[in-house]
Amino acid sequence: MSCKFSISAGVETLFIGKKQIHLNETVSTNNYAAEMLRQVGTIEGTVITADYQSGGRGQRERHWQSTPKENLLCTYILKPTWLQIDQQFLLNKAIALAAHDTADAFSPGSFIRIKWPNDILLENKKLSGILVENTVQSGHIVSTLAGIGFNVNQDNFDKGAGNPVSLKVELGVEIDVNHVLKTLSSFLEAWYLRLKSGKFDQIEKAYDAALWRKDEWQFWQSNDQVFEGKIVRCDHQGKLVIMDKSNQEFKFSHGEVSIKD
Repeated sequence: MSCKFSISAGVETLFIGKKQIHLNETVSTNNYAAEMLRQVGTIEGTVITADYQSGGRGQRERHWQSTPKENLLCTYILKPTWLQIDQQFLLNKAIALAAHDTADAFSPGSFIRIKWPNDILLENKKLSGILVENTVQSGHIVSTLAGIGFNVNQDNFDKGAGNPVSLKVELGVEIDVNHVLKTLSSFLEAWYLRLKSGKFDQIEKAYDAALWRKDEWQFWQSNDQVFEGKIVRCDHQGKLVIMDKSNQEFKFSHGEVSIKD
């Protein structure tokens, strides 16, 4: 017999998640949100949720695998028109921190980290993935789709799905998906408003503090080169900064470096 587990959803939000559109099934919530943005008057903070995505996408066009009705699949529509293009990865960081804090709210005391650039790990297993898509016109960001997949109640995953975990697997109880959504909305609004008020250093420090394997010496591979180094930070453009044994720093974009097995 399963039991339910829930926590307080936190402070009521001002606009993030206030309007929700729920779908039984869609190709992807990001695709649906993109269609909505073509309409006039789309409200910032609108969140699209779905029980199932037939073509959910992750970073670098990877497929996001999820059993129907067991997880949180959502996309938030944001309009950070006040953000400069060269600051856009700060928004990624704010979104990742919201997902990180949501995981921590449901599983306090667990080892929760952000795996650069946008995965949330719970006890070194993938709990959540984020896909951020910006629309830019005339040198300005006009809209952002913040797609988030969050493993909540799924306890069986396909082989080849990587190393996934869910809150239910970690906690041993069933979770109310809607509580996860409300908690995520609350944290997202808090970090988004910090970003809007220019608290960039606060976001940078929090993101770096949560980085998976930060300050741990390990072997890395970039192209055909293997070197020993440690993560020291993620810069404001989203590049991973790794220091080698000679204290020289190198910057890498997503896909340019990996931990050597």
